[in-house]
Formats: sequence, C-alpha cells, structure tokens
Amino acid sequence: MGPTKATTDPARIHRSDLGHPDICPVFAYHPLYRNENVDEIHASCSQERMRCKDCKGLAGEAINNLLVPFRERRNDYEQRGDTVKEILIEGT
Repeated sequence: MGPTKATTDPARIHRSDLGHPDICPVFAYHPLYRNENVDEIHASCSQERMRCKDCKGLAGEAINNLLVPFRERRNDYEQRGDTVKEILIEGT
C-alpha cells in the first residue's frame, strides 16, 4: 500500500485557480505546527504564487521538524535496549 495523499483545497480545481487556504485541510496544519511564515503561506496560496504540492511539502516539513526530538529519543532507547528491558522489568 502506497502513501496516502492528503486532500487539499476543494475549491481549487485548476492549478491556475486562486487558492482558498481558509477551507484547505492541509493549510490548517500550518498554524498548528509552525511559528512563522503562516501569513506568507496564506497569501501565497490566495494569490496563486504557491501550488498545493508546495503547501503540502511545507506542512510536512514543519511536522517532521516537530518530531525530531521524539525520533532522537527513540533512537537513544534503541541503542540502550538492555537498559530499557531493565526499566520495564523494574516497573512491572
């Protein structure tokens, strides 16, 4: 099974149409997961300077950046498998 595609602006039928970030499910991630450039992304979409594909890429990048610390901790625990087992045994 391949990656699931995110649905973007339902009112933007053609690439040349202006975007509607206020109804776009993908744009909704930007205010949640990024601290900057949200207004710029909104304007770029609204004025047809940004394609939906680009908006998705930026949203994915912001979410991935948020997950970096979690991935680092996971990698750390993977390297210390015996310690994790000891912690689990002590906790039971």
